[in-house]
Amino acid sequence: MVKINSNAVMTAYIDLKSIQRLILNLNENKEFACTHIYSIFRDTCLIIHEIIDKILDNVIEVDERIKKIRNTVHLYIKKGGGQNQKVYKKIVDYHINAFGEDTNNIGFYLNESNEVIGSTLYCAYIFLRTENLPFPNSETKDEIRDKTFSFAQYIGEVSAILLNMLEELFEIKTSDELMTFEKVDSKESYRCKDVNHKLLFSFKSDLSNSFILRLIFSLQEINDVIWLKEKYIDKLQKPINLDWYILLRLVSLKTDEIMDNFFNIKQHLENDFQEWNIKSNGNVEYLIDKYEQGIKEECSTLRNMIHYNIETESIEDNFLGFYNKKVSQDLEYPLKFVNEVINLYFKPLRSEILKYLNIDKITPLSDWEIIKNRLFKQ
Repeated sequence: MVKINSNAVMTAYIDLKSIQRLILNLNENKEFACTHIYSIFRDTCLIIHEIIDKILDNVIEVDERIKKIRNTVHLYIKKGGGQNQKVYKKIVDYHINAFGEDTNNIGFYLNESNEVIGSTLYCAYIFLRTENLPFPNSETKDEIRDKTFSFAQYIGEVSAILLNMLEELFEIKTSDELMTFEKVDSKESYRCKDVNHKLLFSFKSDLSNSFILRLIFSLQEINDVIWLKEKYIDKLQKPINLDWYILLRLVSLKTDEIMDNFFNIKQHLENDFQEWNIKSNGNVEYLIDKYEQGIKEECSTLRNMIHYNIETESIEDNFLGFYNKKVSQDLEYPLKFVNEVINLYFKPLRSEILKYLNIDKITPLSDWEIIKNRLFKQ
C-alpha cells in the first residue's frame, strides 16, 4: 500500500464518524426518514466508496450498488447523446410500471405551508440502477420494507467495518466526544400529494421535460441543505465540533452539485432556462451569476476534497486540515458559510423553482377520472 498522509486518513475517519452521529441522531426523526435521508444515504455511499478506493486501496469488496448510488452525486448526466432525456424516460417509466399509468403515480412531500420538500422522482434517481426501487403493484409492504431495511443495514455495517479497519491499520484512538449522540426528533412527517405524470411533465419535448426533472432534483437537495441547518443543527441542544464539520462537508458538496446543475442547464437548455429566467424577472440568472462571482471557487475547493489526497504534504489539501485552519481563524466559519449559501442563494432559488413548477396548483386525478380513463383505455 502507498504511504498515506495522516490527514487524509483522519479526514476519512472523521467523515465516517460524523455522518454516523448524524444518522443516529436522526434515526427517529419522521421528516428525515420521509425524504431527507436519501441524499444523506447517497453521500454515505460516496464517502464509503472514496475511502475504499483511495485510503484502503480496494482491499475489501462491497456491493456494487454502493458505487451506482455514489455516482448520483451529480444531478444530471454529464455525457452527451441525450442521456438526461433517457434518465427522464426511465424514471417516468418506473413510476408507470410501479404505480400504474392512469393514476396519480408521482408522489410529492409537502410541508405545512404546502411547499414541495421532496418527491419520489428524486428517490427513483438515487436507486434507479439498483434493485431497491419499490414496486407496490407486485410487492407487499413487508417485502418493500425488508428490501429497504436490509440494504440500509448493510451500509451501516460497512461503515462500522471501515471505522474498525482505519483504527487498526492507522492506530487511531477515538475520543469520548466522538461516541456521544443527541436525538433530534420530529413527531410529524410531511404531507403526501400524488399527481399524474402527464400533469407534471406536460411538454411535448423530452428535453424540456428533463429540464423540469432537473429542477425538481435541485429543489430537493436545496431543501435538504436548509433542513440540515434549520431542523437539525439548530435543534441540537449541545452541538459539538463534529456537527459543524459534517454540516460544512455536506452543504459544500451539495451546493457545488446543485449550482453545477444550474450552470449546465443555462448552457445547454438555453430556451427552457430563459423561459424560467424571464418568469423570475431575471432573478434566476442574477443569483447564478452572483454565486459564480462570489463563493463558487471556495465551494468547488471544498467539494473536490471529497477525493482524499493521500500524497500531499500539505494538511490543508484534505478537508479536515482545511476545516481546522478555517475554524482556528474564525470559529464561526462553518456557520457563516452555510448561512451565506442558504440566505443569499438557496432560499431565493428555492422560491423561484416553486413558483415556476407550481406543483401546489396541480390537481390530482379524481377517483372518477382514474376509473373513466381505465374504462376508455379498455
